[in-house]
Amino acid sequence: MSRATERSATVVPHNGGMLIRAVVCASAAALTLGFVAPAAATTEAEPGPVQGLIVTLKTPIATASQVASVSSNLPVDGVEVTDTVDLGAGNALVELSEGVSEADAAAMIADLETDPRVEAVEVNRLRSHAVYPTDPPDDTYWVNNSLWGLYGPYGIGIGSSRTSMNAVWTSGEGNSAVVAVLDTGSTVHPDLDANYVAGYDFVSAGGASCRTSADQDGDYVSTGTYGPLGWDSNPLDPGDWTNVGTGGCTVANSSWHGTHVAGTVAAVGNNAQGVIGVAPLAKVQPVRVLGVDGGYDSDILAGITWASGGSVSGVTANSTPADVINMSLGGYEPTGCPTGWQTAIDAAIARGTTIVVSAG
Repeated sequence: MSRATERSATVVPHNGGMLIRAVVCASAAALTLGFVAPAAATTEAEPGPVQGLIVTLKTPIATASQVASVSSNLPVDGVEVTDTVDLGAGNALVELSEGVSEADAAAMIADLETDPRVEAVEVNRLRSHAVYPTDPPDDTYWVNNSLWGLYGPYGIGIGSSRTSMNAVWTSGEGNSAVVAVLDTGSTVHPDLDANYVAGYDFVSAGGASCRTSADQDGDYVSTGTYGPLGWDSNPLDPGDWTNVGTGGCTVANSSWHGTHVAGTVAAVGNNAQGVIGVAPLAKVQPVRVLGVDGGYDSDILAGITWASGGSVSGVTANSTPADVINMSLGGYEPTGCPTGWQTAIDAAIARGTTIVVSAG
């Protein structure tokens, strides 16, 4: 069984000075994703019960029925497979009849990986969006030589004034390139509306832990506005606010993180409002993969495949495949880069899509 290569990096979150060690998935073509492991100065919430597994088959085209035949008999008494979902790119989700411990999940994984058809089996974990500025964008960020997310107190040091970005724009401003933002979804916004292309919502339905009496897919607040529960073609962001402060959850207002990232990428320029994006002539494809509690690997992997022009069973093909996929997200991963992630990312790169990520 092959595992992805790893790189180690030290990063500093925007909202504090605490250092975090990140294990970074890598491929021959691109730096991919940062999975955060606990640092000495931080605390990491214990992972909850395992509700599903990601199975990657050695045959590039895995189907739900193939995975179902592999996982028909699990070694843990009382636990059955309730469904298998084709995620594209050789990956499939195995949904379990009940949550199991990490130890029981490890036993299932060891058993399933003895099947010669299987490349790897991994826990379907939750991921969350990266940190973000707490103050909203406004004109002062540009007027005062501060491009939101790149200059000022949250800057990453690409330049000290507007001059450096003006120099970048002489080489191009995005010019209709499609950037898929895999995040919390989109909002109706005067600085972004002209630059959206059709996206998709890959957030699965299921109980939320961090909001009382709620579904992980926040679309439930108004299915007429945000679409039905589960995967659907409406990527509008219904908000990811939480009101539970225990069990690894924190009480928080909605982040609107997908809108923040989309604005950094491609906010409309020369309209005397908001900010201007790094690529103001690019198009943003909102792909919603993060819900109330974050986003499951299975939903994110399906989003990577679909956004890059790959096939996901039951989902209409992407009419404007992304030139670039942005993922400002990460999470707990004890074993380094999961094979399922690497498989989906390598397939996206092979289709001609560049992967850009945040590692903190």
